[in-house]
Amino acid sequence: MPLDQMNYWAILVAAAAAFGIGALWYSLLFAKPWTAAIGKSPAELGNPAFALVANAFNLILTAFVFSVISHWYGEPTSWLTGLWIGFLVWGGFVFTTRFVGYLFEGQNLPLFLIDAAHFLVIYLVMGAIVGGWG
Repeated sequence: MPLDQMNYWAILVAAAAAFGIGALWYSLLFAKPWTAAIGKSPAELGNPAFALVANAFNLILTAFVFSVISHWYGEPTSWLTGLWIGFLVWGGFVFTTRFVGYLFEGQNLPLFLIDAAHFLVIYLVMGAIVGGWG
């Protein structure tokens, strides 16, 4: 797809929505179980500034890829198509990769579930936004 046909607003909004969900996910919703699962206190994590900036770039790239995939899927796309694409990408790449880490790297089940569910939610949201608006 030519870059001049991309909906960059949809990409930025999808990335911002995923960033906001992640902020809520790892602070208000699952801060205590997540820090317990990684075996660190919030003080041990230090200043997250670099990680937050890097995550923002990662989410923009992910939303860009969702936009490309939704255009490959065919026109016109809808939020339901985007939701389906988000689920497929999550199930085919994120869940499977995280599950291998859980199995072979000795990650604990709570960490696997918290992280995998986080990615499911943000991929569904990003897919719906890009699919419906892209």
